[in-house]
Amino acid sequence: MNPLRSRWLLVAVLLTLFSLQSLAAPPNLGDPLIKGVFPSRGQVDRQVLIRGANFGTITPVVRFDGIQATVNAYLPDSGFIVATVPAGASTGNVIVRNKNLGRNSNPAEFTVLPGSWTSSCTITGTLTDPSSDPVENALVVGVDDAAGGALAVAFSDSNGAYSLGLDPAGEFPVIIFPPDGSNFIYHYDDVVCSGVLDHQFVEGHLLTGRVVDDSSTPIASAWVVAGDNTDSDFEVLTDSSGVFTMYVRPSTYDILAEGPVGGRHVTALTQSV
Repeated sequence: MNPLRSRWLLVAVLLTLFSLQSLAAPPNLGDPLIKGVFPSRGQVDRQVLIRGANFGTITPVVRFDGIQATVNAYLPDSGFIVATVPAGASTGNVIVRNKNLGRNSNPAEFTVLPGSWTSSCTITGTLTDPSSDPVENALVVGVDDAAGGALAVAFSDSNGAYSLGLDPAGEFPVIIFPPDGSNFIYHYDDVVCSGVLDHQFVEGHLLTGRVVDDSSTPIASAWVVAGDNTDSDFEVLTDSSGVFTMYVRPSTYDILAEGPVGGRHVTALTQSV
């Protein structure tokens, strides 16, 4: 490789080919948008992961059937909100309010179960960078395969430490997402609760591109997925200019996108990094 080039391979993905001709525009394209709530059911005091777009630069307001929840963490670049089901909430809709715009999101159904949630076991660990320094604000998610959603979520602290409270005890898939703005690759592992999962992040190769419609208009807040026929897919949202960036391991990827509302999956191209 030319020594004047970055040690990371920049792939210029020319996504003018990315024609989302069937994309249905929402009434207000910049409105906050909930793509999913994981899990979609749980007791009071359970943390849930809300994924979406256009939630604003200020920590948004989250309500469960009208009752305001505590927002434990917010990653605007990734579109992740971690919130706790509040006391007094009942089965109904989750709404996210963008405080910058003063607008509410689409509703997302959530079922409140009887009782109050408590953990029966924990998975703990420490997250470090390639130089063995602690990594703060990495998102750790314990996944309930049977329910198809997040079971527990946590963020690493200034020492790189995290603790996931889970229930019931057993073996769980755990996904560790790097903090916003880093060039690290996410990690997946199966861990028995109670157990320990330490992880040292590795740096990835930069894959970037731009998503436009058939009129060459940039598509903001589109989901872009790069998959390489393994269990590992890389996902990211486009910014206001339709641009996406993600850090991936060397492989050959099929790149797809989904419009912010009503879009269909479209295969854009296959690209090696």
